[in-house]
Amino acid sequence: MSQSLLAIGLMSGTSVDGIDAALVRTDGNSLERVATVSSKYRRATRDAIFSAYKNPNEFLQNKATVQDLSMAIAQDHATAANQLKSATDKPVQLIGFHGQTIVHEPLQGKSVQLGDARTLAQLTQVDTVHDFRANDLLAGGQGAPLAPIYHQSLIASLQTELPAAMLNIGGVANLSYWDGSTLIGFDTGPGNGLLDQYMQLNLGQAFDKEGALARQGQVNQALVDDFMQHAFFNSAIPKSLDRAEFNAILKSDTLMAMSHCDAMASLTAMTAASVGQAIRACKLKPTKIIVCGGGQHNKSLLQYLQQAVECLVCTADSLNLKGDYIEAELMGLLAVRHQYALPSTFPSTTGCTHATVAGQLQRAESK
Repeated sequence: MSQSLLAIGLMSGTSVDGIDAALVRTDGNSLERVATVSSKYRRATRDAIFSAYKNPNEFLQNKATVQDLSMAIAQDHATAANQLKSATDKPVQLIGFHGQTIVHEPLQGKSVQLGDARTLAQLTQVDTVHDFRANDLLAGGQGAPLAPIYHQSLIASLQTELPAAMLNIGGVANLSYWDGSTLIGFDTGPGNGLLDQYMQLNLGQAFDKEGALARQGQVNQALVDDFMQHAFFNSAIPKSLDRAEFNAILKSDTLMAMSHCDAMASLTAMTAASVGQAIRACKLKPTKIIVCGGGQHNKSLLQYLQQAVECLVCTADSLNLKGDYIEAELMGLLAVRHQYALPSTFPSTTGCTHATVAGQLQRAESK
C-alpha cells in the first residue's frame, strides 16, 4: 500500500473565475482534504486569457506572448499554492498543476494548457506535476475528462446506492458514471460557459448568480430543440469538447431577439437538456446524480436538470463534499498517482487505447 503524501492541487476552469487550490493528503486512491483556498487571477492575467480565447490558434503562433501569459498564470497559481503551504507545518511534497486550457481539439490530438510549471516549482519550492492530458492524447484518447478516477473514489466514499454519477459543471459539463464495476466518463455538452458569456457580453456581469435571471424567464423550447441537433450530442462516447464548441448560439438571431431573462432561461435549459440526452443516449440509469463545480450553485439549472433526468439530483455540498474544490482536489490526487505510476485515464473514460499515467514531473531545482 502506497504512503499518503501531502499535495496541493491547483485548478482554474474555462470560465476563468479564479484559481481553486486544495491541500490534500492522499495515496492516490483515498483522499483527505486538509485546507482549501480560492484566489483571483490578477486583472491583467485574466484579460490576457480572455484575449487568447478570441482566436486561440492565432494566439498560440506568437511564442513570446504565449510565454508571457504562461509565466503570469504560473505566478498567480504560486500565490494560491503558497497560501496553502502556510496552512500546514508539514512539508508539501507535490503540486498538481492543471494550468489554463486555451484550446482543446481532441480529434486533432491537441489540447493546450498554459502555465509555466518550472516557474511554479521555483516560486513554491515544491516538485510540480503538470501537462496531465498529453500522455492520454498520445495513447489515442481525448485527453479529457480527467475527473472520473476521483469521482469514482468519492461515490464509493459516500456508500450511496449504485449506479451513481457525478456531474461537474464548469465551463463545460462532464459526467462520471460508476456502477461498482464499470467506470464511464465523458463531456455531456455546455456547462456554465454559455451562461457566463451571455452575462458578460450583454449585461457586464460575470455570471447569473444562483440562476436568478433565468428564473424570471421563459424557455424557448424550439430553440433548445434546435440546439440539441448539434452533431456533438449524437457522437459516441467517450468524447470531450472545447469551451468554444457551441459559441455560435450566442449570435443566434432568435436568442438575440429575446429578453435577457428568456435568453438565460433557454441557455440554462440547453445545459440541462444536454445532460438528459447524454444519459438516455448512453442508456445509463444512475440512481443519483451528484452535481459539483460552479453549476451546483445555480438553482435554476438544478431545477431544469431534475426535470431532464429520471433520477435524484443533489449537490456535492449537500453531501458534505466541498463541491467547488473537487477539481482542485483531483489535481492533487493525479499528482500523487503520477508519483506512484498509477493510471488516471482509461479506454472507458477518454477513449485511449490503454490505461495511461497522467502528467509530467517538473522538479523544484533549488530545493
